[in-house]
Amino acid sequence: MKVLVRADASNQIGSGHIMRCLALAEGLRPQATDVHFVCRQLPGEMHALIEAKGFRCSLLPADDPDSEASLDQDRDAELCASLSGAVDWTIVDHYAIDRRWERAMRPHCRRLMVIDDLVDRAHDCDVLLDQSFGRKPDDYAQLVGADCSVLAGTDYALLRPEFAANRPATLARREQGGEIRHVLVSMGGFDPDNKAREVLEALAGTTRASELTVTVVTGARSPDASLKGFAGRFGTLDISSGVSNMAELMSAADIAAGAAGTSSWERCCLGLPALIYIYADNQRDIASSLEVAGAIRIWASGTELADYLDEFMTDASLLRSAVAAAAPICDGQGVERVVAVMWSC
Repeated sequence: MKVLVRADASNQIGSGHIMRCLALAEGLRPQATDVHFVCRQLPGEMHALIEAKGFRCSLLPADDPDSEASLDQDRDAELCASLSGAVDWTIVDHYAIDRRWERAMRPHCRRLMVIDDLVDRAHDCDVLLDQSFGRKPDDYAQLVGADCSVLAGTDYALLRPEFAANRPATLARREQGGEIRHVLVSMGGFDPDNKAREVLEALAGTTRASELTVTVVTGARSPDASLKGFAGRFGTLDISSGVSNMAELMSAADIAAGAAGTSSWERCCLGLPALIYIYADNQRDIASSLEVAGAIRIWASGTELADYLDEFMTDASLLRSAVAAAAPICDGQGVERVVAVMWSC
């Protein structure tokens, strides 16, 4: 089976589209003879990681290197078709692509799948996947054809298998806990405003800072040098970039400070409460639904973050209730469910 994946990453877009497509590609690997990613050559693109995972990656010229929205769909589809040839599945995960691109690709693929979470444009596809918490198939009733299979909700969240593998032991440990000793700081694949430093400043101001183990994970780029200046403020401070053991790090932490986006489902799978910063408007609805459920708190300033940290550190029942709210949201089996649907088409 041949698969084409069309997705982008950049300093502006972030890494979420590529990371969830990579999780799905791993699930398809046993029966796929070729998984070919096609991405635009944007600042911060991730072809090196894609190839390191064992998949092909071709780069397209960018119409505007600074804007995801600047995409000529007709030209993009023509270039993709010329690179891929005939494939069994085309998978597209891109906010600037709609049914215009998809219809242009139809002659070149047997089936087409769209990954989306905006519910803001029409699609021409056989399968549509929206892994947002609380999403329902009916949300897309006016945007896809009657014969399209809509996979909606966190049961279909695309996580790497290590998250499900770590889930039982991690949740069992959390049932015995209730105190914050270890904080994970991970502000996504790109942190243009250095929010990681803002988090460390808030953590350093807590009364228990000297007792904390703090793990900071940045994207593939080198961490900001200023983060190392906090080394004497905590019991332990570890700073890493481009890690491959995120499930292990989330399992070890008691609470996370992070970004909204696809990592939300990773944290929920491992019952990890989180204090979340929203980088983009398209993340707001998902983050708000998780806050209403009790799994996260949303912060917009360092002062607000510091207040939340003090609350969690002084009231163990808050941490336990957040764990109980997060864990049922995602079980980590989404890739298996999506792959089963694809095989049945």
